[in-house]
Amino acid sequence: MHDYLQEYPDAPEYRIREALKLFPYKSISAEEYAAREGHRWLCFSFGEYIYPNKELNEWIHTLDDIFFTQGKLNELRLKYLTTDEIKKIEEYENYPFMKMKIVCYELHKYFCTKPRHISVCPQCKTLLIQESTSPTKYGQWFKDANLIPVVETIKLHCHACHWWALREFCMENEGSGFATDELITLLPETDKHSSPFEIEADISQPPWDKLYKSRDHLKKSIITAEIVEWLWGTPLKKNQLKNRKYL
Repeated sequence: MHDYLQEYPDAPEYRIREALKLFPYKSISAEEYAAREGHRWLCFSFGEYIYPNKELNEWIHTLDDIFFTQGKLNELRLKYLTTDEIKKIEEYENYPFMKMKIVCYELHKYFCTKPRHISVCPQCKTLLIQESTSPTKYGQWFKDANLIPVVETIKLHCHACHWWALREFCMENEGSGFATDELITLLPETDKHSSPFEIEADISQPPWDKLYKSRDHLKKSIITAEIVEWLWGTPLKKNQLKNRKYL
């Protein structure tokens, strides 16, 4: 077990912070965590680094070995979980939840005030990497068309499961004027979320180039309380949305 550890690089600071926040290595064994939470991981890359905290390092590499040893996860589920718990996990794994679609939300049409950036991956609960970047083609056009524009373009990306989002906020001038706030992201493809306007996506391949050139091919999707809670991780408050029919 723990093969080739000497070949792995030291974990960067952001990855150490993520690991310390994400993994309950002091309260539960890696084996039991794998049994209870392993089904939530689409992929696992934390095992590609060495961590300065020896206890955390051992816990992560034990988990990594479990994930990449055929049959080990099922073996641990039988050891730690009840029949009903295993059944629920199997239903989760067999449900077409992992099929993802690209959706576009016009946040300015739904929220009374500008919502905060999503900070934690809604898919696997890892801290997201936020990167300020140059405007999209639309953002650049907006910037060129106004005297004192505010254009904020943010990429969000999860290094653990590769979930991603692109958010662009455009305002004619600080504190007033016309504003747009669009969030393009991935959403699980389920019957209750489905829309004929959304595009099926490969979660591991963010289509940055295509989205930067144009997002006209993306029809706008409806924001609901359920979607807000999934994306932002907190229940929607009644005064957050402009139209109560979406609650």
